[in-house]
Amino acid sequence: MIRRASGFQYNKILFPIGSDFFNSDTIYNTTTKGTPQDEDLRWQKTFNVGVRLLIDAINLLKQTGVQVDVVVIPGNHDFERSFYMGAYLEAWFNNDTLVKVNNGASPRKYYKFGKVLLGLTHGSEEKESSLPLLMASDIESKPYWTDTIFH
Repeated sequence: MIRRASGFQYNKILFPIGSDFFNSDTIYNTTTKGTPQDEDLRWQKTFNVGVRLLIDAINLLKQTGVQVDVVVIPGNHDFERSFYMGAYLEAWFNNDTLVKVNNGASPRKYYKFGKVLLGLTHGSEEKESSLPLLMASDIESKPYWTDTIFH
């Protein structure tokens, strides 16, 4: 994707992560709500391999020389582990001026780019038909809503 984008002018990269990045959330290899999942590795190794993969991916994106905005979207399989992953990445890239991590508590995140407002969510808690109204009324999106034209 980086190679394909090399012919275009851009000044930011949006890198949404999460959304069931991890298959399970607990030491018992279950989802957040307790559904058993098959895992090949211990949960500690799965977490370590996962965050290492994301660090490598972010470092690769940084090679473009533009800001990388990482947005953590928790899933229904890994709601807590996604938050821990985001906290890990915030700490790892804490002093890096090219990387910003949005690991806020809300399962829905909003991203403003120019006159465009994007809404990001896993979708397990919302009905698809309610998403436009949620974006228009969500407390986290309100500051961006009037500054954007495209939603």
